[in-house]
Amino acid sequence: MTSAFSFINKKPTKTKINPLSSSLIDELYDSQEFSSFINQPSSSSLVIETPSRKSAFNFISSSPPSSQITKNLHNNNDKQKKSLWTLIQSKKKKHSLELSNLYANSVKLEQIKAQIDQVVQEKQQAMQDESFLLARDLQQRENEYRKQLSHLLQSRWQIRAAWKKMAEILMDEAERSEDVVSMFEEERDARRREYDQYAKNMDQKDEQRLEEIRLKRQDIQSQRSEITLDIEIWKRNDTEIQETMYEMVMDEIEKKKELEEKSVQIQNEIDALLNRVNLLKEDKRKHDNQIKELETIMEEKLKPLTNKKIDHEQELEMIKQRQKETEEKSSQLDEEDMKANLEMKVHLDEKSRGQKEIEELERNIAIINNRKLFGKEEAQQVLDVLQNQLETRDQAVDREQAKLKQAKKIITDKIKEIDIIQSNEYEHEQRKVQLDSTILQLSAKWKNLNDQKQLAIETNQFEKAAVLSDQIKLTEQQLDKAEKEKESLQHDALQLSLSEKRKELKDKKEEYKVLELEVERNIISILTSSQRELNQILSR
Repeated sequence: MTSAFSFINKKPTKTKINPLSSSLIDELYDSQEFSSFINQPSSSSLVIETPSRKSAFNFISSSPPSSQITKNLHNNNDKQKKSLWTLIQSKKKKHSLELSNLYANSVKLEQIKAQIDQVVQEKQQAMQDESFLLARDLQQRENEYRKQLSHLLQSRWQIRAAWKKMAEILMDEAERSEDVVSMFEEERDARRREYDQYAKNMDQKDEQRLEEIRLKRQDIQSQRSEITLDIEIWKRNDTEIQETMYEMVMDEIEKKKELEEKSVQIQNEIDALLNRVNLLKEDKRKHDNQIKELETIMEEKLKPLTNKKIDHEQELEMIKQRQKETEEKSSQLDEEDMKANLEMKVHLDEKSRGQKEIEELERNIAIINNRKLFGKEEAQQVLDVLQNQLETRDQAVDREQAKLKQAKKIITDKIKEIDIIQSNEYEHEQRKVQLDSTILQLSAKWKNLNDQKQLAIETNQFEKAAVLSDQIKLTEQQLDKAEKEKESLQHDALQLSLSEKRKELKDKKEEYKVLELEVERNIISILTSSQRELNQILSR
């Protein structure tokens, strides 16, 4: 059987039947390849999108009432399958992203270790040069780098857990793929039937629509020809009417023109000859009256043609109205033609989209079939690598970290011992201060009591002297007890023990630093060696 890792040394091809299976194990150990793989769109991530969209042809299909209940049950079952498949794909994408982030962080391991070594050297040099402020800053940087290193070392557990979860998801995906394939095949067949019926109906509808528009255009063109002919006839008639009217009143028109010209001349003479204004006005009035009489005569002569002129003008208005209506019909037909073209374009787009949906379903069926065939094998390969390589690697790392943990526990115990000694020393110091104060008070009291006893004896107050004598004895006992307790406090012994413990702590801290560097080198060596072994496995 061909190795599951044979794809490692192969060049990528343009056709990828199963983009996940061809890179899954490789990306498990190669962080850069894994990051690039995660950021590429996966065909399997598109699987659930196509059947979840509403079909472009749903409006042409209908189900009889008798089959509606069965269809609803079938749809509900499909929805459950889609939901489960979508959930699986979402989990896979989430864990892939998580692994990508973990690997992106883990590649910094050797970089941070190199930075730690450099900072340690710089700190040692700063201490030799007695640049203690610089050494303090370098120590802070070293602590920060070590925190980052510790965080990165802990991420290996997260990586292993994430890959275990990924293996479970791959196994579940392979088990669910058969149901999803059957669902897609049914969806593909249904879409294909809808597409064929839709294409047939729309082609017939478009042909009928275009034929109707063509007939309407022929009718409009015929009407335009008739209107053009009517306008030409009207224009000829109008010319004849105008000529007839002119001939009937030609003499009057000439006289009218002469009188109008003379009236203008008279008006000019009025303006030039103010002294003849009244006379000229009278002449003008007479001529105006004659003009009015001539106009009246003209109107009387033209009365027989007035009605014909009105009818003639009305005929033109009717022709113009017909022309306007025809142009409106033409505009409406242009709009209808444009709308029909847009609808036909929509029909073409819908048919193209339907064809692409069917092709996409075909691709998804091929992808899911591949997941069904190789998903379980892939998941098992992940588990085998996890068990044979990662767990062995982690156990070795754990042993190294256990050394460091044990050394750190010894230091912690030493610190606790020093804290106890320091606490005892502080208590002794406090007790010594209290005893010094008590001894001082008792000494003063003893002297005062002796003075009072001596005065009582001198004044023959023997009873009082006896009481004072008892108090003096009691005070002497208390003073003796306090002095003995003070002598029993071994301050020097505590100081010596504390000094020894501090020296031991310093030595252990130095040993811990050496061990810490050694463990870090060992862990990085283990991880690097494990990486080489994994690469050898992957290249088989």
